[in-house]
Amino acid sequence: SSDGQAAVPLQALMHSEVLLRFASERGSAGVVGHEYEAAWDIPQLASRGAARSAKHALGAFLREERGCAEMDVARLWQDTEKAAAEVAAAVAALGARDDASNAGLQRFELLRLDYILTATADGCIKPWLIEANAAPNLEAKSAPQMALFDGLLDAVLDEIMLSPERVSCGRGGESNADCPSPPSTTATSLQVLD
Repeated sequence: SSDGQAAVPLQALMHSEVLLRFASERGSAGVVGHEYEAAWDIPQLASRGAARSAKHALGAFLREERGCAEMDVARLWQDTEKAAAEVAAAVAALGARDDASNAGLQRFELLRLDYILTATADGCIKPWLIEANAAPNLEAKSAPQMALFDGLLDAVLDEIMLSPERVSCGRGGESNADCPSPPSTTATSLQVLD
């Protein structure tokens, strides 16, 4: 940082689970509004355990019903992670423009990224990032959705809980190498984005 304080490196994390919503045929132009069907309400996904993991249920559906190869399903999630990493880099660039009084402070952002999934020529799925929401709605409308949001919030709180040593680290001239490491994300449902 420009004032001599140690810069706190950005660490972008992504929750390991997804919330899938499906536009109703009755919706105007297929736009997802406030009324939508969740993955656990779709029989083809519910039978594949969507209430436990919508991400795995969608992957199983794509492999079993659409004939998508495992690498195509993996690419779907890699593409969402790549877009998330690009959003995180943009957020970091905006944060770097903050005034010098915020230099060295540790902070976090909770974003919801919305994608549209479209069919590809081979019948698999491609994600398109349509929105990065800085004020995500975490109002649960069902028990599976509440479990998803609870897991997300627990993981975020576990990640940001800072010891007094970590809170003051970097403000007294210590290098980042001398600072305690952040909590490991292996015990949570968050994964580090490159």
